[in-house]
Amino acid sequence: MRDDQHVNPASDPRQLNGAADHRLVSKIEGRKTQKPRQIYKSINEMEAVMHIANLFRMAPKAAAVCVALLAQGGAAHAQAETVFDGSKARVNLSNKLLMLTQSIGSASCRINGGIGTDAALEELKTARSDFNTILTGLEIGGVALGIPAPEKHGVVINSIAEVREAWAPIDEASERMLAARGGTGTAGDVIAERNLLLEATKILASDISGKYSNPHELTQADAMALNIAGRQRMLGHQVAKQVCGIAVGSSELGTRDTLAESVGLYSISLKALREGLVDAGVNPPPNEVIAAELEQVNTSWEDKLATLTGVQGGAEPSPEIVESVAEVSGEMTKDMSNIVTLYMLSTPGQEDVYRVPLQSYAERDPRQPVPGRYRSA
Repeated sequence: MRDDQHVNPASDPRQLNGAADHRLVSKIEGRKTQKPRQIYKSINEMEAVMHIANLFRMAPKAAAVCVALLAQGGAAHAQAETVFDGSKARVNLSNKLLMLTQSIGSASCRINGGIGTDAALEELKTARSDFNTILTGLEIGGVALGIPAPEKHGVVINSIAEVREAWAPIDEASERMLAARGGTGTAGDVIAERNLLLEATKILASDISGKYSNPHELTQADAMALNIAGRQRMLGHQVAKQVCGIAVGSSELGTRDTLAESVGLYSISLKALREGLVDAGVNPPPNEVIAAELEQVNTSWEDKLATLTGVQGGAEPSPEIVESVAEVSGEMTKDMSNIVTLYMLSTPGQEDVYRVPLQSYAERDPRQPVPGRYRSA
């Protein structure tokens, strides 16, 4: 799924499909007591495709696949009496925080180094906004994010508080860097070199995964696949950050050894997702659609491996290589995000993944902005 296919997440969902989405709202009004499949049946296929594309910021092609998966498999996994708690969304979004820490590090390195500054500033702006939106949603809930209620588990609440504490100085430093539209000395160093936030988000993701595994919505095997696929998004930006660190001479951001570790982990994890790794609790792809998407990511990854191997071996990364790796990492992150969504819609409880955001969308005043919208990095 290439960038030109990807939905522009900054736009109001209604703008993507114009009058069709207005009709979607009017058709769902009065049907708020219907089950998800009844709501789905009450709209035509194109409206469903475009709305799901907006909900998950997917390419229309991928959204069409999701609609097909829902139509084929929803009845088999329906759990009418189960209370939906947003398990899949919580696991996905907590892993996305991991990715955003590395996206911020990569962008700030390029800004400080004067490498592709405009694109890096936009990446930093988006990542900062996303981090704040997701962290708040995990804490107090956010129906537009697929999280129907505030966090209730004490251990997760504590982990969120620790992430918020680690995030505060980086959030402030990011704001200063964006205002200055360039490197700001201390602010840049804080963003680039602080690892406390990464460790805090790792703990939070682990706690959420442990608390939100249930057979009705998220089995342990599904959680494992979601965690690994979600981690790939983080590793892609981590690789970009490390290549930039080598280029600007910052060992805090990356060395050839740490780059080799990240590249190796990405390759091993991608192989596990593509083929399954039973001993580690990772099942093969649940359907041919996900298998095909993983093969596409693998092709993009192999195309970039020669460059990364060269940097690991001692080649000096030029500014053009730094920019290219960052761009490819962004593309692969989008592809992996789409794969994560396909996993969420291909496993038990898939209808509930979109039920809460869909009902929220139907219930809101169509004249008002969509709450909780955020953009993918």
